[in-house]
Amino acid sequence: MRLRPSRDTLFLLMLTAGAVLLHGYHTGVQDQAIYLPAIKKLLNPALYPHDAEFFLSQTRWMLFDEVIAGAARVTGSLEWTLLAIQLLTVFLVLLGCQRLARCCFAEPAAQWAGVCTVAAMLTLPATGTLIPLVDNYLHPRGLATAAILLAWPAALAGRPWWLIGIAVAAPFHPMMALVGAFHLVVQSWKPPRGAVALGLLPLALMTAAPQAGGDGAAWRMVLESRRHLFPLQWAWYEWIGVAVPLLFLWWMWRSSRGAARTRACVASRLLASTTCGIVVAIAVSVTPGLERLVVAQPMRVLHVAYMVFFLLLGGWLSQAAFRRRGVLTAAFVVALGSVMFYVQLRTFEGSAHIEWPGAAPRNAWVQAFVWVKQNTAPGDRVALDPDYMSRPGEDYHGFRAFAEHSTLADNVKDRAVAGLTPSLAATWQQQARLLHAWDTFQPHDFARLHAEASITWVVIEQPVPAGMNCPYANDVVLVCKLD
Repeated sequence: MRLRPSRDTLFLLMLTAGAVLLHGYHTGVQDQAIYLPAIKKLLNPALYPHDAEFFLSQTRWMLFDEVIAGAARVTGSLEWTLLAIQLLTVFLVLLGCQRLARCCFAEPAAQWAGVCTVAAMLTLPATGTLIPLVDNYLHPRGLATAAILLAWPAALAGRPWWLIGIAVAAPFHPMMALVGAFHLVVQSWKPPRGAVALGLLPLALMTAAPQAGGDGAAWRMVLESRRHLFPLQWAWYEWIGVAVPLLFLWWMWRSSRGAARTRACVASRLLASTTCGIVVAIAVSVTPGLERLVVAQPMRVLHVAYMVFFLLLGGWLSQAAFRRRGVLTAAFVVALGSVMFYVQLRTFEGSAHIEWPGAAPRNAWVQAFVWVKQNTAPGDRVALDPDYMSRPGEDYHGFRAFAEHSTLADNVKDRAVAGLTPSLAATWQQQARLLHAWDTFQPHDFARLHAEASITWVVIEQPVPAGMNCPYANDVVLVCKLD
């Protein structure tokens, strides 16, 4: 018996809260180190006078930062706005999964098993793409993913309303909207027209990819350092992560008959669109002259494939392997969730599992960043280890997101942006040279930064170098003034 809509909504709300508690919630980490400064600059244009292009180049093609900044003006709190919209994002993703599950499984138990499986695996990356199903922080990709999933049933039914979902996704994340549109075109068309649609992906990627410009040599150097953009450089176990969902989709297609015709249709067409995307990704990564296609990241097709793979896997296990035994299904979901919970605790060892708005930061690096914000002049330029985001215990928190100060380009997110924006590659390379061999810096090296790049503060790790004036220190890092 199917749950009434009110009960469905209540269960989805509970599942949303459980998913956030399971996977955690963080602010200013990973890609939010790019998006959060863009939002803050909209709220206060005086911020980041020196380095804004390293995040504005990523956000000028979307409305995500404008929407969040506008909502923050209404609520009066950016931090609570971020959390509220993250909860909404997770809810909408799970709602989209539920609606797609209803198309694929007749039994409510199987439908909810699929949705719960996705909820347990939200922060799993789609193998070598490094893209989680849904990030444990607010990311425009999550909102675009929700719109794509909510549009999926209309595509299956051959109704054009799925275009509304793509239109909603595009302002938040144009590349995800492009990938989603490709998948949904294949879902909505029948061969041979569907086969013709597969050929549109290279043309679409050619249009969407950034134009090469600036220092070509510098850009290629940056691009080649991003291994995940080149599928043939992936490790063997990452290719297992490609093969498993594709084989499952093939088996689901071949084994589903009769009442499961819609499920077979979803699996077969998703298999076709995903395989096409992988072939295109390999082709452009090995073809000279197609470098600008590489940055379009056609392997993103795996992101949606992973989402539907776990949805179908959970539903099929409940219906067939576990033979509708709810205890076995629950044990399976709990086991998956326990593994993901452990992984998140290890990934963010230096931070609270849920970084609540307004709470004092537990992370030592973030404590230093907040001190910089509160105790230094807004126009001061700060330098720190270009690899600081990957340092033990830093947990990939972005300096700009918390300190609200300009800094020199780093080797993690800023290098990634330079790889996607050729015109920034030479600037990134020049600033990277200023910070080269940071681990060996002595007071005279910091003085050089002061003279050449107008650096007035540095964030460095303990212990205190001789002769440095460091008004802030904790157990891990120092903030030192350059005179």
